[in-house]
Order: sequence, then C-alpha cells, then structure tokens
Amino acid sequence: MSFSINRTVSVLRTTDTGIPLSPESEDISLTFKVSGLTISEAGNMAVVMVSADAGATYQFFENANIADPSVTSLEGAEKYIRTTSKYQ
Repeated sequence: MSFSINRTVSVLRTTDTGIPLSPESEDISLTFKVSGLTISEAGNMAVVMVSADAGATYQFFENANIADPSVTSLEGAEKYIRTTSKYQ
C-alpha cells in the first residue's frame, strides 16, 4: 500500500561561471510506501520508501520514528505516518 503527496521543488541555478539565474520551480508528486517496521523496547521505527516517478521505482528510503506504541503493522505505520506534518 502506498500514498502520494504533491510538493513544489525550487532549484537555485547559476551558470558555469557563477552568474545567478532565475530560480526554477516544479510541482512533483512523491509516492511513499512503508516497507518495514521494527518494534523494540526503544520504540517503533518504520522504513519509508520514496519515489518521484509514481512508484515505478523507489529512489531512496528513510527511517521514520513511530511514537505510538500501539502501531504494530505496516498498515498501522502508514496510517500513523500520513498524520505527521512531514508527510502531508
């Protein structure tokens, strides 16, 4: 199961000689998928895969802390993560 959010990405550009150019912005859709969940006494940690090409490939991943100890499934981790400000 995966979910998507839209983000606007801005890139500051310069020429090869360092002359500033106007910034470039683009709206992209990021797809997130929770692919793993580690439950321990120290806390719960989910592995979140991130894709910028609608889920065709996942370019990178990050670990997300799950502060709610009642989260014990991938689906529960995804629901929890969707409520955090970083993934909205």
